[in-house]
Amino acid sequence: MKRLRLIVMVVAVMVMGVVAIACFRAREPRYQGRTLSDWINSVESTQDVDPDRQAASHAIKQMAAEAIPVLLKWVQSANSPQMQKLIDWSQRHPSIHFMLKDAELDREKAYRGFGLLGNEAKPAWPTFIQWTYSTNTERRAWGFWSLARTNPDKETLLPVLQRLIHDPDTRIQLWSARVFHQHYPEEAEAAGIHKMIPKLNK
Repeated sequence: MKRLRLIVMVVAVMVMGVVAIACFRAREPRYQGRTLSDWINSVESTQDVDPDRQAASHAIKQMAAEAIPVLLKWVQSANSPQMQKLIDWSQRHPSIHFMLKDAELDREKAYRGFGLLGNEAKPAWPTFIQWTYSTNTERRAWGFWSLARTNPDKETLLPVLQRLIHDPDTRIQLWSARVFHQHYPEEAEAAGIHKMIPKLNK
């Protein structure tokens, strides 16, 4: 009986989720008849010379003014406790074939979208930098990775890296130290990044 109630609950959530997704996709910005999600999902290669990546990058840049607010919303996606329980349950019962929307997929899509936008995402940089000051560790991480993916200029990125190598969270310390070392080796050396190299290589 308990299993039946849980299945009914999952079905109800699925129906609401499908309706919500359909409504949201209708509001997504479009270019040449394809939604923002379609363009992002069309890219498999990380190579800048890949034709599909170039086409998607061009398309998303044409939609930049409308795409940036959507990507900012996606990158902040989080599962409610109830939804996470349903996702965990569905993963333990793959034979039931329920596809539940996971916030992690939205965040990954946002990171990829920002990467395709590159420095055309500049209007979002102040928001990313503000997030890196948050008391919430996950939000600081979202801010750092979103900013780093958009190829910001040195004047924008370097001060953030110099601060985040001292972040209270060791993951953010190491992530920022790695980016620091890769992009600005001389400044990284002066900042003492060499002391973190053994950790960076793990």
